[in-house]
Amino acid sequence: MALGLLGLSMFQPHKIQAEDIAATHIYHNHMPNFWPYYDVDSYQSTPTGAPIRYFYDGDVAAEKRNPRPDWPHLPNGDPMPHDALSSAGGYYAHHAKWGAYLYWPWRVADALHGQHPLGQAHVTMSASVINNVQSLTESSLPAFSSYSEQPFWGTPWRQSHLENRTTDGHPTLDLIHFTGHHSLGPLVGEDYFLKELIYHNTTLAQDYFLGGDFKSSKGFFPTELGFSERLIPSLKKLGIQWSVVANVHMSRTLLDYPYLNDPGIDTMVSPPNRADLQNPPQAGAWIAQQMFNEKQVTHNHFPFAAIPHWAEYIDPYTGKSAKIAAIPVEQAASWEEAYQGEVRADVLKDFVGKAAQINRKPYFVIAHDGDNSSGRAGSEQTWLNAARVTYSDPAVVAMGVDEYLTRYPIPEHDTIHIQDGSWIDTRDSSADPSWYHWHLPFGVWRGQLNDFNKAYDFNYAPRQDREGRTLQYMVSLEYGYHYLERNYALLQAALNYAKTAEQIWLDLHPYYWQPSSPLDKEITFAGNQLNPWMYSYPTKGDPERDYAGGANPAELAWYFLLPALDSGFGYYDENVDDHLKPTLSFNQSLAFSEPYVKE
Repeated sequence: MALGLLGLSMFQPHKIQAEDIAATHIYHNHMPNFWPYYDVDSYQSTPTGAPIRYFYDGDVAAEKRNPRPDWPHLPNGDPMPHDALSSAGGYYAHHAKWGAYLYWPWRVADALHGQHPLGQAHVTMSASVINNVQSLTESSLPAFSSYSEQPFWGTPWRQSHLENRTTDGHPTLDLIHFTGHHSLGPLVGEDYFLKELIYHNTTLAQDYFLGGDFKSSKGFFPTELGFSERLIPSLKKLGIQWSVVANVHMSRTLLDYPYLNDPGIDTMVSPPNRADLQNPPQAGAWIAQQMFNEKQVTHNHFPFAAIPHWAEYIDPYTGKSAKIAAIPVEQAASWEEAYQGEVRADVLKDFVGKAAQINRKPYFVIAHDGDNSSGRAGSEQTWLNAARVTYSDPAVVAMGVDEYLTRYPIPEHDTIHIQDGSWIDTRDSSADPSWYHWHLPFGVWRGQLNDFNKAYDFNYAPRQDREGRTLQYMVSLEYGYHYLERNYALLQAALNYAKTAEQIWLDLHPYYWQPSSPLDKEITFAGNQLNPWMYSYPTKGDPERDYAGGANPAELAWYFLLPALDSGFGYYDENVDDHLKPTLSFNQSLAFSEPYVKE
């Protein structure tokens, strides 16, 4: 009967109700592998079949408490990394971390299932935070160590994910796809991005989380909401049907974008490139929303920026089209809930009728961190307020993304262009499509200029903008420096070696590995490839028997490379040792790929 109902709702879309707005919430949980260290010299003496692991955060916290003699230290004598992991003021001491990782999500999903049968709690638990939590349960941190015994801390997650289903059979607790180590997909390249997605799936399928019951979600949450149409072929390869995107990147593609010739009006962001202005004007209105407690103002055209559309990538070589559903995240309201703890869908109420005229339903999608210790995002009350506040409005119906797309399919013709970019509040760039928050070019900070002049025997004076204000950063591609651009430059060497090692291995082993079990097929795509279980959780292979029983050099190269580019390493300008974290991963990856490529 359930299958029959599902099929009926899929092929007979529901009639649009003019009186209501659909709404859902997406919560993002993540912590980096702050110091993914591995002693590469220990590999040779490791027995065949033994696990090969870099340090997860529980391991790093223990090492910082009692560092080994050769452990690296900061100039002030503190052990690396600079990040506080186990002290009273450490990251994992705040209730936002252990609450969001151990029980808030599944408790909220259980309650949602009973109160709102169409509702879904869409959650990312990054692969790195899953592994960190598992390592922390084996540590002495009280909030986590109490979960050290069976059943695993992930058991209630698994139970909620499996048992709670919406009216049309979708999981109420939806663990959606993500780049496992928080890398920015549009900036790392297709190969790295795809490996990150598969690594994430493989981690969800570990025994201490969803295990063998893992089923691939239909949805994807891009790191920092950093979406690009270039991601679509990789997403489709894994069967992903929809991605959330920042709604401003829909609005900034309309031909009647009103601020094209007014730099500064659309706060701290470049006017759209005219090549992005591809979508025709729409019925409705432009709305400016001041972001709570911030300088940024979002400019969106509603209802256009509150309705799912198809996003498309056309292969420039073959002309082949690939599409996924683009789900617009309401940026100002998401920020408001993250700081205020609750939000209502009032901004869309004036546009319900306009949407109904084109037979579409407005969608109020809130997405923000679920574990942030600042503001209200990291509060169980905020998680609960989705139902208690947002969905309690008589004009709003809780409806997960899968439910929405089942009941209100996107018309085939409704394909739009979406501008590159991230979420709105990246401090200095406001989602600029150039991604310059993570790609600042080589240059010199104002405070460094005197030392710069002495070092190079120059006599440069501080530069000024057109209004006579002193620039705080002056680009110098020849003599300047910035660790963000450096990280992406160094990535190319390590990435090329990992890709080349993979190519050599698969050329020599044309039938090496392909998914065979049902679980394998949930994790990755069909065809000969590296073994995702081995580049996610490698064991020592026998070098004398072509690495039988464990990971080959290409798999080890990818395993150590993937933690390198967590976007948080370049987010907060804490350049104490953040610039060394990618280098650590690059060097460990090269220790396995370079000798193999040069054989």
